[in-house]
Amino acid sequence: MRPTILINSAKTNATEKINELTGGVQIAIETAGVPFTQVQTAEITRDHGKILLLGTAHKDVTFPAATFERIIRGEITLTGSWNSYSAPFPGQEWQTIIDFIGNGSLDMSEFITHTITLTDLPKTIQQMADREFSFNKVLVDLNK
Repeated sequence: MRPTILINSAKTNATEKINELTGGVQIAIETAGVPFTQVQTAEITRDHGKILLLGTAHKDVTFPAATFERIIRGEITLTGSWNSYSAPFPGQEWQTIIDFIGNGSLDMSEFITHTITLTDLPKTIQQMADREFSFNKVLVDLNK
């Protein structure tokens, strides 16, 4: 099994660290839909590599000239993908992922940074909007 490496991008330049550790990745998959990380995929992908853009951006994605040139000169392939084809919503893929999480086949614990109660939800949403704390995924525990 390959070792897991976590990079805290608030403390470390993730692009530099990924390139230092890997020499550039062959395949980069962007799922967050954040323009910064969508551009970052081109900065960490090696020549002739592939990028899969899955996350939906809600703002313009702008590639700096040097990054755009990196894509062109590196002959990097960009592919877009949509992950929710089935109808009616939620479709089979949603139920499958819920089943994987429920039976422990997919461990999501590394993604969950906070667990809150339903009572704390309104305050927490406001704190998230105001960027009062760093978070990845916030889980609302309905049993507390």
